[in-house]
Amino acid sequence: MVTGVDLSGCTMREMVKVGKEELFGEVIRIDGGEAMIQVFEDTIGLALHEPIKRTGMEMSVELGPGKH
Repeated sequence: MVTGVDLSGCTMREMVKVGKEELFGEVIRIDGGEAMIQVFEDTIGLALHEPIKRTGMEMSVELGPGKH
């Protein structure tokens, strides 16, 4: 879990990229200008004040082949 600050305008379930390595994460809680982010990769090496980039897209996964 990572807490991001100054992320005004972010939305629930928005995908973000965390740190210089751009680890994928999802906003799971918003409290004012702070966002709690579930990072889906190993966070070893992350330091304080790493950048968080908003993607503007919600998380989505293709579950298998299907009709469009």
